[in-house]
Amino acid sequence: GSIANLLHDQGLNILLNIFGGPIANAARGISSQVRNAAINLTYGFQNAVNPQIVKTYASNNIDTTKQLLYKSSKIGYFLILLPTIPICFECSFLLDLWLVDVPQFAVLFTTLIFIEALFDAFTGPLYQSLLATGKIKWSQLTVNSILLLLLPVSYLLLHLGMSIYWPLILSILFVIICNTGWLCFCRTQLGVSLRQYTKEVIIKCI
Repeated sequence: GSIANLLHDQGLNILLNIFGGPIANAARGISSQVRNAAINLTYGFQNAVNPQIVKTYASNNIDTTKQLLYKSSKIGYFLILLPTIPICFECSFLLDLWLVDVPQFAVLFTTLIFIEALFDAFTGPLYQSLLATGKIKWSQLTVNSILLLLLPVSYLLLHLGMSIYWPLILSILFVIICNTGWLCFCRTQLGVSLRQYTKEVIIKCI
């Protein structure tokens, strides 16, 4: 899991540097700084919920564990949505205020990274619920192996002449696929209903 996350972040930076040069790297760095500053509140919230998820599962209170999963997924999503809406709609204006010279692609990269953050908001609760079970080998191997495919696929597209922003679009797609994988393992190990998760979380967030 750590290797996959490291390659996901730093591997994309290397690819952007190879195919886009320093301009693409600067845009990626700025967009990542904006994202990290905006979603610290969400990370703090998730860190507060994590012990409760572990505690309820350890007490064999599976229904409460699932309710915590649903609620923390929704709250985490909305906490990211709050800064995402103004930043995405007024990204150019905000970056002009912050920077004297806004790098090319910075506005687009920032928007794409925040869209990815919205989907990534579902990852933490799903992942933590699986950690609580202690049965993480196959979920880690399966889902993170899928995440590792992002690098070769991104390299192939860039090598074929696709635009420099395509790896970030692919990253959004891979986060969605990985979340589907985490959810499937939650179904197997926690009895999470895909229909109920869709009704309680996905539809309400949409």
